Amino acid sequence: MSGDSQILLALSFIALLVVSPSSPVQGQEIGTEPVAIVGQPSQPESVPPESSSGESPLYKAISELLDAGFQKGPVEASTLDAIYNRQRNELGGESSLLDYAYSIVLRKNFQAAEGTSKLQEAASATEPVLLAREELIRQLIEKNKYSSAITELEQLSKIIRSIPKENPQFAQAAKSAYWIGIAIDFLQNSLGNDSISAEAKQAEARLNENLKDRYSLYFRSGRGDAALTRRSLLAAIEKTKSAIVETQTEELEKAKEESEQIAQQQVELEEKLNEFRDVATDDVADLDAKIAALQEQYSASLEAEDSIQTNLVLVQNVITELRIKIDILSTEIAELVNANSGQRITFLVRRIITTKRIQRTALEEQLWAAERDLLVISNSYATLMQSRSELTAVGRRMIQRRQELAGKYQRQSAGARAELEKLERLQAQIERSEENAKEDVNSNRRVKSASRRVREFSSYYDGSLAAERSRLIQSLKQ
Repeated sequence: MSGDSQILLALSFIALLVVSPSSPVQGQEIGTEPVAIVGQPSQPESVPPESSSGESPLYKAISELLDAGFQKGPVEASTLDAIYNRQRNELGGESSLLDYAYSIVLRKNFQAAEGTSKLQEAASATEPVLLAREELIRQLIEKNKYSSAITELEQLSKIIRSIPKENPQFAQAAKSAYWIGIAIDFLQNSLGNDSISAEAKQAEARLNENLKDRYSLYFRSGRGDAALTRRSLLAAIEKTKSAIVETQTEELEKAKEESEQIAQQQVELEEKLNEFRDVATDDVADLDAKIAALQEQYSASLEAEDSIQTNLVLVQNVITELRIKIDILSTEIAELVNANSGQRITFLVRRIITTKRIQRTALEEQLWAAERDLLVISNSYATLMQSRSELTAVGRRMIQRRQELAGKYQRQSAGARAELEKLERLQAQIERSEENAKEDVNSNRRVKSASRRVREFSSYYDGSLAAERSRLIQSLKQ
C-alpha cells in the first residue's frame, strides 16, 4: 500500500471516531427466516432526555440490564426478565435498544434461542437497531450463508444511505458503513471461494453507489483495514513457514553430518577387521543379539507410529462428525423455536425441543471426551518420537562400541562383516525414518491454523458478546 493510501486510511479512521454523537440507527422489517432482513428504513429511535446526572434514562436502563447479565456465573432467566420488564415500563413502553440489550444478556446466559428471538425483534422493530442488524449478518457469515449475508449488507447500506449528515444518528451510520466495508472485503478476498468472491465483487459496486458521498470514506476505510488485517495474517503464515523450513533445514544438515560420521566409522571398522582377527566368537554373538534386539525395537516403534496415526485420524473424524451433528441439532432447535415465535408453544413441540437439547448435550459430552482422547493420543505420539530418538542414540553408541570390539572379531571376519552389513541396514533405517519425519510445510499444524484464521471473520471483527456489549454502550455515549 502506498504512503498516501495509508494516510487516507488513518484519517478516515480518526473521522470515524469523531463523527457527531448519536445512538444506533434503526430501520427494516425482519422476515420469518431466523436471520433474514427485509423491508425499508424508518425514522431512528428517539432517546429519552438526559437525567440530572447527565446520563439518559435509556442509558441507565440498558447499563443496568447489561451489568446484571454479565456476571461470573449464569444468571437466572427470571432475574433478567424481571429487570427487562421493569426497565421497559420505566421507559414508557417498547424500546428496540432495550430489546437488543436483552438479547445480548440472554445469549450470554445460555438462552440462545430466546436471545436470537429478541435480537430479531430489535432488528425488525418499527425503529430497528443497526447494531442488531450487523450481528444478524455476522451470524449469517459464521454459518457460511454468504449469499444471504451479501444481500443483507446491501439492505443495510440502503438504510444508511437515507441518513443525512446532520442527523444525530450519523455517527452510528458511519460506523456501520465502516463495518460493511470490512464484511464485503472479507467475503470478496479472504474466503478463497471463487463463486462468493465474484458475487461479493458485484455487490461491492452497488454498495459503493449506496454509500457514495458522505459514507464513502468510512466504507473504503473498512475495506482498507480488512485488507491490512489480511496482509498481516498472510505475512504471519509466511513467517511461520520460513521458521519451519529453517528448522527442517537444520535437522537435515544435522542428519547429513551424522550420516557422514557413521560412514567414516564404517570405514574405520573395515580397517580394524583386517587388523584384528582374534575376536572371540561369543563377543560377536553378543553384538548380534544386541543389534537384532535394536532392530526389533525399531520395527516395533514404526508399527506403533502407524497405529497411533490411525487412531489419530479416527478420533479426528469422530470429532468432525460430532461437531456436524451438534450444529445440525442447534439449527433444528433454532428453527423449531423461531417457527413457534409469537405463539404459544405446544407441549409436543416443547418436548421435541427439550429432547433435541438433551441430545445436543450428550453429543457435546462425547465431543469433550473425544477431544481428551485426541490429547492423549497426541501425547503418546510425542512420547513415541522421544523413545525413537533415544533408540537412535543407542544405535549410534553401538556403532562406536562396534569399533571398539573390532579387534576381537578379527578371526571371525566373515561374521563381523555380516554384522557390519546389519549396521549399514540400521543406518539406512535411521535415514529413512528421518526422511519420513520431514513434513510438507503446508501440512504443518501451525501453518494450517494460521491459514484458517485468514478465512475466519473473527480475525477481522470481534463478534464476542463482550465486544457486542461494549459497542452498544459506546453507541449510547455518543
